[in-house]
Amino acid sequence: MSQTGDRLPQVHYVCVRVDDKTLIDYTAIKSSPHGRFTPKLLAQLGTVKGDQRVTYTGGDGSNLNYHVMQLSGVVYLCCCEKPLKQLVAFQLLDSMKQQYLTHKASGKIAIGLVQAMKRDVEEVNAGRGDKFAKLQTEIASVRDIMLDNVDQAILRQKNIEGLLDETEHLSEASGKFSANATELRRKMWWKNVKLLLLILLIVSVLIFIIVLVACGGFKFEKCK
Repeated sequence: MSQTGDRLPQVHYVCVRVDDKTLIDYTAIKSSPHGRFTPKLLAQLGTVKGDQRVTYTGGDGSNLNYHVMQLSGVVYLCCCEKPLKQLVAFQLLDSMKQQYLTHKASGKIAIGLVQAMKRDVEEVNAGRGDKFAKLQTEIASVRDIMLDNVDQAILRQKNIEGLLDETEHLSEASGKFSANATELRRKMWWKNVKLLLLILLIVSVLIFIIVLVACGGFKFEKCK
């Protein structure tokens, strides 16, 4: 952990700002000079369109950095002493973002978010910044794995539904084929019956004609 003399680098101030209004903030160092620069920076961020992750250096001669994460109209700000690792600062901002989204969904932003922010800041200021960053990275990794598992489960569910649909379609097609085959057999049977009757009729007529000729006409004089 980087230090200034025997003193650990500290986070002075954090805030979450929505629609150019500070939703919640927490000041860890009451005597911090951040107030000379923070309002100007927040006003400037209000004119920025789009998302960004950036670090500003205070122009007030103080030993402070202002780390900013601006996402979907929400500004997450962390003011800390320069020796504090940038990775740790942005991990803190990432944690603030997750806490904001979680407490926003639960409808308890004011109470829950400030407590979570205070807890995370105290972790960093107590010298557990690297541990905190590692923990946040592990949490993000687990979250990504869980989301990936959910995506795979949804994909498997879609594949199963697709197979069920195909099976149903095949079953319907099989039923239609069976019905069509039965109808075709019935038609072929009647066709064969009609053909047989026609042949019998023709044979009968031929026999009758032969008999007529052999017997001398319709009087059958030769056959008496």
